[in-house]
Amino acid sequence: MEPPGGGPLSDLHRAAHVVGGERTPDDVASVCTAGGVPLRNVNPAPGVFRIIEAPPA
Repeated sequence: MEPPGGGPLSDLHRAAHVVGGERTPDDVASVCTAGGVPLRNVNPAPGVFRIIEAPPA
């Protein structure tokens, strides 16, 4: 079992389950803009995760 917050297998899991890999904050902003959703903030979270604040338009 992998430790909480990522670890050595997180990149392998991402590669296997997410086409295109990890999105950068700029990538997230582009996706939000394209979908007409305002990006309010991208906050750090424990480990390698981030919390994306994008309220409905």
